[in-house]
Amino acid sequence: AADAHAAVKKALPAWPAARCRSAGDCYRRAWLVADAAGSRDTVEDELLQDLARSLLFCRDAKLHDKLSSLLSAALHDKRDDPKLAGCVERVYAPLLWRHLKYPLPEARRRAYAVLGACFPVSDAAAPTKKKKTKTQAAARGAAIEAQLELLRAGVAD
Repeated sequence: AADAHAAVKKALPAWPAARCRSAGDCYRRAWLVADAAGSRDTVEDELLQDLARSLLFCRDAKLHDKLSSLLSAALHDKRDDPKLAGCVERVYAPLLWRHLKYPLPEARRRAYAVLGACFPVSDAAAPTKKKKTKTQAAARGAAIEAQLELLRAGVAD
């Protein structure tokens, strides 16, 4: 998988948007297969998070658009699926929250764009226990409210 991922990253700048979306679909299917096999961490940590990091730090506008198209097909467009909502949270959580307050305006703008595309970033499929359902629902609600506040601050920025 690592060799294929490296080949995709190398070829991505030359690809048309349709091929980027197709590659995103392949990443999503790879994650679904890995999730079913119990090895989703590798796909999330080594492949999808690498693409997300590239999206946030990319300085080339055309490459940024291609990465955005790929990740939209892989994650953003399917975020209503509870399994993928958890994946979105695990992929972006280590990167997104700190970049919303990053000193460089371009980095903040990209982070806000990702948050807007993925909103809400929460794991709807997180395991719940009957005793903690209200507490977990309140925590999820608070997390969503915090994200809305971040988006409001970004619009004002």
